[in-house]
This record gives sequence, structure tokens and C-alpha cells, in this order.
Amino acid sequence: MVEQNINGPWNTYIKLSAVIMGSYDLTKGDVYAFGVVLLELLTGRRAVDLSQGPNDQNLALQVRHILTNRKNLRKVIDPDMNRSSYNLESIDMFANLASHCVRTESTERPSMTDCVKELQMTFHLYFTNS
Repeated sequence: MVEQNINGPWNTYIKLSAVIMGSYDLTKGDVYAFGVVLLELLTGRRAVDLSQGPNDQNLALQVRHILTNRKNLRKVIDPDMNRSSYNLESIDMFANLASHCVRTESTERPSMTDCVKELQMTFHLYFTNS
């Protein structure tokens, strides 16, 4: 059997036969995609922006390292978001979840159940501190 690679959901190559046979866990790919949506909400930017320079086209790759540093977090928050409409603690939790979802290694990503729990805690924090 000839193995054929296909481009996976996070720019890695996966074995096509693994996808067909069901031995490849696509749910972690779904978590990655969910993390990208969270990043779009946080930053107000598109997941892929070809009008940017080569190093800035992929949102997840560009901001992944910034999200873990609370001091730099303000640099990536959507500038159109009114500062009084959020508290930094809930944004920090939201960004932390997004950064975990877009980790390179799928085994390091949370489950969707964990994502929902984290979002519930984030919203609870936001509404109790607003």
C-alpha cells in the first residue's frame, strides 16, 4: 500500500490511511479550529490574512507565544473592543484557553469538554467582576 500524506488541520502532514481507517483523532483538530475562532474573537483579525507579511499571515502562529504573557496580551486584543467592556482577568483566561487549543502537539490540547468548562469559568468571572 502506498501511503499518501495530506495537509492536516494544523499544518502538519497526516497519513491519509489513518484518517480513512479512523485511527486519527480529528477531534483534536476540531479543538485547534475552535482555538483559532477564539483568537479571531480576541484579536478582531482573520485566521489567515494574505495581505500581511509572510511571518504574520497565520494568526495562530503569530500570537501563540504572546498569549502566555499577560503584559503583552494587550498588544493582541482587538483595538475596537472598548476597554470598559472587559476585565483583563477574564481576557487572560480566554487567551489562555485559546493558546492551549492551538498548541502544536494535539496531545497537549484540551478536550472540547474542558474548553466548555473553561469558557463557563471565564464567563462567570467576567459577570461577577463587571
